[in-house]
Amino acid sequence: MAIELRLPALPNTEAVTIDRWLKQAGDSIRAREKLLEAHSAQFDWDIPAPHEVADSTLQTIHASAGQCVKVGDVLAEISIQSSVVSSQIETQDSAVSAQDSARMTPVAARIAEEYQVDLSQVQGTGLGGRITKEDVLALIAVQRPKPVLSIVAGAISQPTNLPTLERDTWIEQSHVQRARAEQVSRSKRTIPHVTSFVEIDLGSVRAQIEARQGTWQRREGFLLDELPFIVQASAVAVRTVPIIASAFTSNGVAIKKQLHIGISGATDASPLQTIVVADADHYNLVGIARRIRSAHEDAIATFTIDARGLSTGALFYSGVVMEGQAATLGIGAVQPRAAIAAERVAICPLCYLSLSYDHRVIDGIVAGQFLSELKRLLETSVW
Repeated sequence: MAIELRLPALPNTEAVTIDRWLKQAGDSIRAREKLLEAHSAQFDWDIPAPHEVADSTLQTIHASAGQCVKVGDVLAEISIQSSVVSSQIETQDSAVSAQDSARMTPVAARIAEEYQVDLSQVQGTGLGGRITKEDVLALIAVQRPKPVLSIVAGAISQPTNLPTLERDTWIEQSHVQRARAEQVSRSKRTIPHVTSFVEIDLGSVRAQIEARQGTWQRREGFLLDELPFIVQASAVAVRTVPIIASAFTSNGVAIKKQLHIGISGATDASPLQTIVVADADHYNLVGIARRIRSAHEDAIATFTIDARGLSTGALFYSGVVMEGQAATLGIGAVQPRAAIAAERVAICPLCYLSLSYDHRVIDGIVAGQFLSELKRLLETSVW
């Protein structure tokens, strides 16, 4: 029996270029053995064999070195022994719940459980048909009830019903973009948003960057900037005001035990990309900076930082609080402005930070406590 090896859903990646195959047609392969190396604009990837291909053979290679392939494209065919297939079928019949767990990523499993998704309706696009987070979100976007303004929603989903001009251009959205749009719309409809702002003097942070930049770049291979400092200070501040990393539920407020910080706008790639630094409060500045550059953690963010202001030049950025969270920190552009420093007027690198929060969980006093602690950490701490 032959199965298709497809490019799995990869974090923050829509397509990759194959560098080289480590196995050739006719070679025997083992479960989870590395088969090929590939790269995208941001990351390098090792693509393993699926877990169900124990003692199998790489039958045919469809995507050669140097070829660009998208998520879901067929890379190769793998020949599985009939005895292995029979054993898998028996295992599936006797342990359905275990099979469901094995054929999806941990994040997909948690989302499916939270939204009570019927997994029999989900078509996996991962390795060997494994169900990914994007697969589950796409089904949720389709199954969720339509908003009250169903006429408007219907018009948007059916462009032919709208008056158009010949010069109009329609952009086709991917299922991930549609799922994201539904998620953001649902968050704005259900979560009462309030935003508080604070101005930060990043003079101390800039001085620390300048003092270590040369050594840092030689050792790490990339430039140090303000974002890792803000992420680490946020992690410390959340532990001081833990309700910031919580979520409103029908049974009350759930304060998250693990602090997974999602970072939007940390790269110049797709605006939908969100890097998740899992257990951010467990790392120092170096660890956080490295994970921002190459984070592939399979985790759900419990607190979000929107860093788009650092690259776009926007002074103020009021983010959307996503479902399952209670707050989002927005970072504005860092600009030199006149300020009072040491009882004299000086030109300082100033930045506005915004905290958008769920008003059912967090009030203005608590938001002010968090922002004040964050300001103190960034202006006075040595990291």
